[in-house]
Amino acid sequence: MLARFETREEISPGVWEYALTPERALDYIPGQYVDVQVLRDFSDLRGRGRIFTLTSVPNEPMLKFALKFPQPGSSYKRELWSLAPGETVKIGDAMGDVVLPKNSETPLIFIAGGLGIASFVSSLRWLESATEKRTVHLFHGRRTAEDNPYSELLARFPFTSKQQVVSPTRILVADILEVTSPKSLFFISGSQSFVENFRAELAAQGIGHERVVFDYYDGYTTL
Repeated sequence: MLARFETREEISPGVWEYALTPERALDYIPGQYVDVQVLRDFSDLRGRGRIFTLTSVPNEPMLKFALKFPQPGSSYKRELWSLAPGETVKIGDAMGDVVLPKNSETPLIFIAGGLGIASFVSSLRWLESATEKRTVHLFHGRRTAEDNPYSELLARFPFTSKQQVVSPTRILVADILEVTSPKSLFFISGSQSFVENFRAELAAQGIGHERVVFDYYDGYTTL
Protein backbone atom coordinates (compact mmCIF):
# COMPACT_ATOMS: atom_id res chain seq x y z
CA MET A 1 0.00 0.00 0.00
CA LEU A 2 0.99 3.64 -0.28
CA ALA A 3 1.84 5.79 2.71
CA ARG A 4 2.42 9.53 2.97
CA PHE A 5 5.59 10.80 4.62
CA GLU A 6 4.67 13.23 7.39
CA THR A 7 7.72 14.06 9.47
CA ARG A 8 10.88 12.78 11.12
CA GLU A 9 12.29 13.43 14.58
CA GLU A 10 15.84 13.00 15.84
CA ILE A 11 15.50 10.76 18.91
CA SER A 12 19.23 10.29 19.55
CA PRO A 13 22.34 11.67 17.81
CA GLY A 14 22.13 10.44 14.22
CA VAL A 15 18.99 8.37 14.88
CA TRP A 16 15.69 9.47 13.36
CA GLU A 17 12.15 8.22 13.77
CA TYR A 18 10.00 8.56 10.64
CA ALA A 19 6.22 8.96 10.69
CA LEU A 20 4.00 7.90 7.78
CA THR A 21 0.26 7.97 7.24
CA PRO A 22 -0.90 4.83 5.39
CA GLU A 23 -3.73 5.00 2.89
CA ARG A 24 -5.56 2.44 5.04
CA ALA A 25 -4.95 0.76 8.37
CA LEU A 26 -2.09 -1.74 8.31
CA ASP A 27 -2.69 -5.07 10.02
CA TYR A 28 0.34 -5.76 12.20
CA ILE A 29 1.45 -7.08 15.57
CA PRO A 30 3.82 -5.08 17.78
CA GLY A 31 7.37 -6.16 16.97
CA GLN A 32 6.82 -6.82 13.27
CA TYR A 33 8.61 -5.12 10.38
CA VAL A 34 7.70 -3.80 6.94
CA ASP A 35 9.50 -3.11 3.68
CA VAL A 36 9.60 0.60 2.83
CA GLN A 37 10.18 1.43 -0.83
CA VAL A 38 11.07 4.91 -2.04
CA LEU A 39 9.15 5.61 -5.24
CA ARG A 40 11.88 7.47 -7.09
CA ASP A 41 14.19 6.67 -9.98
CA PHE A 42 17.56 5.92 -8.39
CA SER A 43 20.13 3.15 -8.32
CA ASP A 44 21.06 1.18 -5.20
CA LEU A 45 22.78 -2.20 -5.04
CA ARG A 46 20.22 -3.44 -2.50
CA GLY A 47 17.22 -2.09 -4.38
CA ARG A 48 14.68 0.61 -3.63
CA GLY A 49 13.41 -0.84 -0.37
CA ARG A 50 14.64 -1.57 3.15
CA ILE A 51 13.20 -3.47 6.09
CA PHE A 52 12.28 -1.47 9.20
CA THR A 53 10.72 -2.61 12.46
CA LEU A 54 7.63 -0.59 13.31
CA THR A 55 7.94 1.42 16.52
CA SER A 56 4.32 2.58 16.49
CA VAL A 57 1.45 0.54 17.91
CA PRO A 58 -1.50 -0.78 15.87
CA ASN A 59 -4.06 1.64 17.34
CA GLU A 60 -2.08 4.70 16.21
CA PRO A 61 -3.02 6.45 12.96
CA MET A 62 0.59 6.74 11.81
CA LEU A 63 3.28 4.15 11.17
CA LYS A 64 6.68 4.85 12.70
CA PHE A 65 10.14 3.37 12.34
CA ALA A 66 13.67 4.38 13.32
CA LEU A 67 16.98 4.32 11.49
CA LYS A 68 20.50 5.69 11.52
CA PHE A 69 21.98 7.83 8.79
CA PRO A 70 25.67 6.92 8.65
CA GLN A 71 28.01 8.98 6.49
CA PRO A 72 28.42 8.32 3.67
CA GLY A 73 24.96 6.81 3.42
CA SER A 74 23.57 4.53 0.75
CA SER A 75 21.66 5.85 -2.25
CA TYR A 76 18.48 4.57 -0.61
CA LYS A 77 19.07 6.48 2.60
CA ARG A 78 19.93 9.67 0.74
CA GLU A 79 16.60 9.42 -1.08
CA LEU A 80 14.77 8.63 2.16
CA TRP A 81 16.41 11.62 3.84
CA SER A 82 15.33 13.98 1.07
CA LEU A 83 11.65 12.98 1.16
CA ALA A 84 9.37 15.99 1.30
CA PRO A 85 6.30 16.02 3.57
CA GLY A 86 3.37 14.66 1.58
CA GLU A 87 5.53 12.48 -0.68
CA THR A 88 4.46 8.85 -0.90
CA VAL A 89 6.35 5.62 -0.30
CA LYS A 90 5.24 2.01 -0.68
CA ILE A 91 4.74 -0.16 2.40
CA GLY A 92 4.80 -3.96 2.28
CA ASP A 93 2.87 -6.38 4.48
CA ALA A 94 3.94 -6.70 8.10
CA MET A 95 6.09 -9.73 8.89
CA GLY A 96 8.37 -11.04 11.62
CA ASP A 97 8.42 -13.20 14.75
CA VAL A 98 9.79 -10.79 17.37
CA VAL A 99 6.35 -10.52 18.94
CA LEU A 100 5.02 -11.09 22.42
CA PRO A 101 3.96 -14.66 23.24
CA LYS A 102 0.25 -15.21 23.79
CA ASN A 103 0.91 -16.61 27.25
CA SER A 104 1.26 -13.48 29.37
CA GLU A 105 2.95 -15.47 32.15
CA THR A 106 6.02 -16.25 30.02
CA PRO A 107 9.02 -14.33 31.41
CA LEU A 108 10.64 -12.18 28.72
CA ILE A 109 14.31 -11.28 28.36
CA PHE A 110 15.05 -8.49 25.87
CA ILE A 111 18.69 -8.20 24.74
CA ALA A 112 19.41 -5.21 22.51
CA GLY A 113 22.50 -3.66 20.98
CA GLY A 114 22.19 0.07 20.25
CA LEU A 115 19.31 0.83 17.91
CA GLY A 116 18.30 -2.82 18.15
CA ILE A 117 16.13 -1.58 21.02
CA ALA A 118 13.72 -0.37 18.32
CA SER A 119 12.63 -3.99 17.78
CA PHE A 120 11.05 -3.94 21.25
CA VAL A 121 9.63 -0.41 21.32
CA SER A 122 6.25 -1.25 19.81
CA SER A 123 5.76 -4.15 22.23
CA LEU A 124 6.70 -1.96 25.20
CA ARG A 125 4.37 0.81 24.05
CA TRP A 126 1.57 -1.71 23.56
CA LEU A 127 2.09 -3.15 27.04
CA GLU A 128 1.91 0.39 28.43
CA SER A 129 -1.30 1.25 26.61
CA ALA A 130 -2.91 -2.08 27.47
CA THR A 131 -1.79 -1.83 31.12
CA GLU A 132 -0.88 -5.50 30.85
CA LYS A 133 1.69 -6.62 33.39
CA ARG A 134 4.40 -9.03 32.27
CA THR A 135 7.78 -10.08 33.55
CA VAL A 136 10.24 -8.20 31.33
CA HIS A 137 14.01 -8.05 31.87
CA LEU A 138 15.97 -5.63 29.68
CA PHE A 139 19.65 -5.77 28.75
CA HIS A 140 20.69 -2.88 26.52
CA GLY A 141 24.23 -2.19 25.32
CA ARG A 142 25.15 1.20 23.85
CA ARG A 143 28.28 2.61 22.22
CA THR A 144 28.15 5.96 24.05
CA ALA A 145 26.15 7.54 26.86
CA GLU A 146 24.53 9.89 24.33
CA ASP A 147 23.52 6.96 22.12
CA ASN A 148 20.23 6.42 23.92
CA PRO A 149 17.15 6.24 21.64
CA TYR A 150 13.76 5.93 23.33
CA SER A 151 15.30 6.94 26.65
CA GLU A 152 12.02 8.30 28.05
CA LEU A 153 10.15 5.07 27.31
CA LEU A 154 12.93 2.95 28.78
CA ALA A 155 13.06 5.14 31.89
CA ARG A 156 9.36 4.96 32.68
CA PHE A 157 8.54 1.37 31.68
CA PRO A 158 8.18 -0.88 34.76
CA PHE A 159 10.79 -3.48 33.83
CA THR A 160 11.22 -6.35 36.25
CA SER A 161 14.94 -5.59 35.96
CA LYS A 162 16.97 -3.37 33.67
CA GLN A 163 20.66 -3.24 32.81
CA GLN A 164 22.00 -0.61 30.43
CA VAL A 165 25.73 -0.57 29.74
CA VAL A 166 27.97 1.70 27.70
CA SER A 167 30.98 0.45 25.72
CA PRO A 168 33.56 -0.83 26.57
CA THR A 169 31.40 -2.45 29.27
CA ARG A 170 29.40 -5.24 27.71
CA ILE A 171 26.36 -7.30 28.57
CA LEU A 172 27.41 -10.52 30.28
CA VAL A 173 25.57 -13.78 29.78
CA ALA A 174 26.22 -14.53 33.45
CA ASP A 175 24.05 -11.53 34.37
CA ILE A 176 21.33 -12.68 31.99
CA LEU A 177 21.31 -16.16 33.48
CA GLU A 178 20.78 -14.70 36.95
CA VAL A 179 17.27 -13.57 35.94
CA THR A 180 16.53 -16.57 33.73
CA SER A 181 13.89 -19.12 34.65
CA PRO A 182 13.13 -22.45 32.91
CA LYS A 183 10.26 -20.78 31.05
CA SER A 184 12.06 -17.59 29.99
CA LEU A 185 11.87 -16.56 26.34
CA PHE A 186 14.83 -14.64 24.91
CA PHE A 187 14.57 -11.85 22.32
CA ILE A 188 17.78 -10.56 20.72
CA SER A 189 18.14 -7.60 18.35
CA GLY A 190 21.09 -5.59 17.09
CA SER A 191 23.80 -5.88 14.46
CA GLN A 192 24.31 -9.30 12.92
CA SER A 193 27.50 -9.93 14.91
CA PHE A 194 25.79 -8.85 18.16
CA VAL A 195 22.91 -11.25 17.59
CA GLU A 196 25.05 -14.18 16.47
CA ASN A 197 27.41 -13.80 19.42
CA PHE A 198 24.59 -13.87 21.96
CA ARG A 199 22.85 -16.77 20.26
CA ALA A 200 26.09 -18.75 20.46
CA GLU A 201 26.72 -17.79 24.09
CA LEU A 202 23.19 -18.72 25.15
CA ALA A 203 23.41 -22.02 23.28
CA ALA A 204 26.67 -22.78 25.08
CA GLN A 205 24.77 -22.36 28.35
CA GLY A 206 22.14 -24.88 27.29
CA ILE A 207 19.47 -22.44 26.12
CA GLY A 208 17.65 -24.21 23.27
CA HIS A 209 17.06 -22.44 19.96
CA GLU A 210 13.30 -22.80 20.45
CA ARG A 211 13.57 -20.33 23.35
CA VAL A 212 15.41 -17.66 21.36
CA VAL A 213 13.73 -15.20 18.98
CA PHE A 214 15.91 -12.77 17.08
CA ASP A 215 16.33 -10.32 14.28
CA TYR A 216 19.29 -8.25 13.19
CA TYR A 217 19.81 -4.99 11.37
CA ASP A 218 21.32 -5.82 8.01
CA GLY A 219 24.02 -3.50 6.72
CA TYR A 220 25.23 -2.31 10.13
CA THR A 221 28.52 -3.47 11.61
CA THR A 222 27.57 -1.78 14.89
CA LEU A 223 24.43 -0.12 16.20
